[in-house]
Amino acid sequence: MGEFGRIYKSDLTDRHLMAFWDMLASAGREREMTYCMAPLDDFGFVRWMRQSDIFPWIITWKEQPVGIAYLSEMAGKSAKIHFSMLPQGTRRIGSRKLSVIRGFGLYVLASFLWEVDDKGEYLLDTLIGLTPVINTKAVKFIRSCGAQECGIVPGACFYHDTGKNVPGLVTIYTRETVPSWARVL
Repeated sequence: MGEFGRIYKSDLTDRHLMAFWDMLASAGREREMTYCMAPLDDFGFVRWMRQSDIFPWIITWKEQPVGIAYLSEMAGKSAKIHFSMLPQGTRRIGSRKLSVIRGFGLYVLASFLWEVDDKGEYLLDTLIGLTPVINTKAVKFIRSCGAQECGIVPGACFYHDTGKNVPGLVTIYTRETVPSWARVL
């Protein structure tokens, strides 16, 4: 396969999850992922990731953790998608000259959307995103990964730390918007 990989929560110990949380916190990225809830410590992060309705994968590049993606609110063949990434600087993926950041997003989306069961049927048809528009880096990231924008919903995203709601950009990802080649990055 490619340079990216994913490790599901059932293959991660609590220590693995805590270590990843510590990496996010050390990089100052933990509140980007958990802006809508009270601050978590590493034990709280593990409890959250172990919930039966949260489906997280640690994403690796060249066997090193680079981020996390998780699905929530699964309904049939659709789910909400969430991302958080460790800082990557300007590192590039060799074969396609993509940044590691864009490669991460494309790999995650493609690996979910192009995955099939033992009958050859796709497991998911649609991934839905909701991104606070004030997080301009996240908006730029999702646009670079094939997000199809559905619109901005006023007050859709709650920021726990300020107690305020901000507009959220609703997006969808499908096999028509995410290239199949990205699943083997």
